[in-house]
Amino acid sequence: LVDVRCPMDVRQFPFDQQICELQFGSWGFQTHQLKYRVKETFIPKHNGNSEWEIISFTTRKRTATYESSMGDVQNEYEEVFYTLVLRRKPLYYVVVILIPTYLIVSVSIIGLFIAHSADGEREEKVSFGLTTLLTMAVVLDMVTGQMPRSSAGLPLLGRYVLLETLVSITAMLISVGIMLWNERVLSYTRRPPKWIRRLVDDEDKKVMCNGNPAKRPLLQSSDKNSEVINKANDVAMMLNVIVSHCLEMRESDHDKNIWHRFFSLLDIVSMLSLITLNTLLTILAFHSVTFS
Repeated sequence: LVDVRCPMDVRQFPFDQQICELQFGSWGFQTHQLKYRVKETFIPKHNGNSEWEIISFTTRKRTATYESSMGDVQNEYEEVFYTLVLRRKPLYYVVVILIPTYLIVSVSIIGLFIAHSADGEREEKVSFGLTTLLTMAVVLDMVTGQMPRSSAGLPLLGRYVLLETLVSITAMLISVGIMLWNERVLSYTRRPPKWIRRLVDDEDKKVMCNGNPAKRPLLQSSDKNSEVINKANDVAMMLNVIVSHCLEMRESDHDKNIWHRFFSLLDIVSMLSLITLNTLLTILAFHSVTFS
């Protein structure tokens, strides 16, 4: 048996196809002394391999001319070339690494932009994003252990895992930005702009406490019983304060509701956009090797 080493291009791993060319020839006998008779190549069908598939196995002859050791005579030699084309079976890597990586990133995007309670609380989103990045680091370590090493470039599967890690980082940064924006507008009790009110289809408020308390006239001092008048005025002023506070609280709650609906809409748009982006990047990453 003769061991022959062939150069491999693993930049498309695990969808790579390798071409191994074997060259045989005699340097001791020239063409007029030795001629090769090449038989038809045979590929056994029953002896398969779990990782590689033989695509083709062809042969050809060539007559090469080399100078003699003295450099004054051109000697002809006959050479035989065997070309073996191998294709890797990618099913194991697709099921164990590629599909789980895509699903992990997609589920993490959904988890980052779905409220953890009915009030839209967001406290656990940063922890969830960091857990996803830790999971992607474990997947990258697994891929590194199974990928062939080559100085020609990073294999396709490794580039895809790095791309998915970048998508996870982008999703976490967007989620953190939305969370900080939400906390800022609520802590400073800022009113929503008009474009946000139009965006969330804000309806006219129905005033729970009717009338404007500041314009309600108090009793005049010309009434007969001044003590009753003073008490009535005090009660009216207290009612004005209560009604004003009621209106302020209702307006504040209404503004919070508008902000909550706006950030919920922003979460949904961000989630759908990132999932679509992740799916398109996955298709584009493997389109050239799966549909070629």
